[in-house]
Amino acid sequence: MRRAAVLVRRRVVAAPAPSPASARGVRIIAAGETSAAARAVPPPPRQQGEPPRAEALRRLVPGGAGMEYSSLLEETADYLRSLRAQVQLMQGLVDLFSYQ
Repeated sequence: MRRAAVLVRRRVVAAPAPSPASARGVRIIAAGETSAAARAVPPPPRQQGEPPRAEALRRLVPGGAGMEYSSLLEETADYLRSLRAQVQLMQGLVDLFSYQ
């Protein structure tokens, strides 16, 4: 028995012209500049009472490079809660699949 091929026509609509990079908030990287250098945020100046270990904490917390110290501590607490929740979820999956 022969199978019939069905041809479906789709209407193609032209996409709108892309807006310039500057209007979209896109930064064009200069020649020789890496994308990591374009994203690098200079660390804020050290605040009164900020321990020297704050720089190590800024490197560990995602997005911590450009934060003030008080915001960094709040973000660190949220990040630790998130990591604990992920560990509990993964442990639950291990327990679930190891007993089957």
